[in-house]
Amino acid sequence: MVFSGKFVHTINTNGRVSIPSNFRDNLKSAREGGKIMLRKVKNFVQAYPLEQWDLFFNSLPLKTADDRIARRIISASSKDVEIDSNGRILLPPEFRECFTSECVFLGLGNIFEIWNSAEWQSMNETALDRGKLSPEYDEIDL
Repeated sequence: MVFSGKFVHTINTNGRVSIPSNFRDNLKSAREGGKIMLRKVKNFVQAYPLEQWDLFFNSLPLKTADDRIARRIISASSKDVEIDSNGRILLPPEFRECFTSECVFLGLGNIFEIWNSAEWQSMNETALDRGKLSPEYDEIDL
């Protein structure tokens, strides 16, 4: 399963938003009870199919006391949400503060992100410092 592309969607006043149709197609094979895991990260939300969430969360190290604290913070900033029969999710109230009425879905391989439109536009317009990229990006036109 690979999530790719950028899609603009509207969030209704109740916090419900449609998942892009091709993302929903990818989720059909991964859906366990019609849920995905959302994780709030500063000014955007990461969305994980449950199997990807399990891989991510269970791979977090637990070697130090700070590792355990970080794992708790990650868990506390996450919530599983149901995908309704129309392919929509209800953003939890504590996640909605990131958004206005419009959001951008971005595919990132095995997960996708949901951004406030203005935040995405601002971040996207920021000049990318090619000198700080890994050498593997040298041949890719950005």
